[in-house]
Amino acid sequence: MQAIQLALCLHVLAGVFWAGSTMALAAIPNASRRFFAAQMAAALLVVCAGTYLWHTLHEGAWGAAERMLAAGAVSAVVAMLLQGVFIGTAIGKAARSDGQQALLGARIRNTHRVAAALLAIAATAMAAARFAQ
Repeated sequence: MQAIQLALCLHVLAGVFWAGSTMALAAIPNASRRFFAAQMAAALLVVCAGTYLWHTLHEGAWGAAERMLAAGAVSAVVAMLLQGVFIGTAIGKAARSDGQQALLGARIRNTHRVAAALLAIAATAMAAARFAQ
C-alpha cells in the first residue's frame, strides 16, 4: 500500500506544479525558458505515476470513474506533447534568432494557454472521478 501512496503523492504534487506553472506562464511573457525543463520533468513524472496508479487500481475496469480518468489522462498527455513540441522548438529557435522574439513569445504564451485549459480539464476529470458511480 505504501507504493500506491507514494505514487499518488508524486502524481498530485508534480501535477500541481505542472498545471500551476503552466497557468502562470500563460500570463508571464519570456519566463518559459527557466521553467521548461522542470515542467517537462514534472509532466513525465505525472504520466509515469498516473500509469502506475491506473494499472494498480483500475486495470480491467471501465466504469464511469475510468472513463473520466481516461479523459483526464488524454488531456494531460496532449498538453505535455504540445508543450514539449511547440515550446521546446520555440525556445530552441529563440536561442538562435533575435529577430523573431515577439512571434516566438506569442507562440509560447498561446501554447501555455491551450495547455493550461487541457490541464484544467485533466484536474477536474480526476477530481470528479473520485465521486463517479
